[in-house]
Amino acid sequence: MFLYEMFYEFTSLFIVLFTLVFYPILLYVRFQKFYRSHKILGLRTISEIDEKGFSDVGEGFEAKILWENIYKVKELKNWILVYHNSTAYGFLPKRVLSGNQIQEFRNIVTQKNIKSELLKD
Repeated sequence: MFLYEMFYEFTSLFIVLFTLVFYPILLYVRFQKFYRSHKILGLRTISEIDEKGFSDVGEGFEAKILWENIYKVKELKNWILVYHNSTAYGFLPKRVLSGNQIQEFRNIVTQKNIKSELLKD
């Protein structure tokens, strides 16, 4: 009985330590490796949004996504997330857009009948 209680306490302590200490460190290290291995992430990007779709152009890359290939759009307080599928998304900081550009983006998303979670200003 004593051994069982000691094992139970040790297991609980291990789970708490893993969740609060080791797991965040593991995530940080994995993110750092991912960021260093994908040089595109640190480059300046120019995004263009029009009636056809969404395009990003940067140093050494270009990506175009048609509206019909967008899974959904989610607007947060400071970001616009454009989902390519249920888990992967591109992001656009709202600080680089004027109020009119944000409203125009919302109008396009609504007109194209894209699944969305848009804010109401």
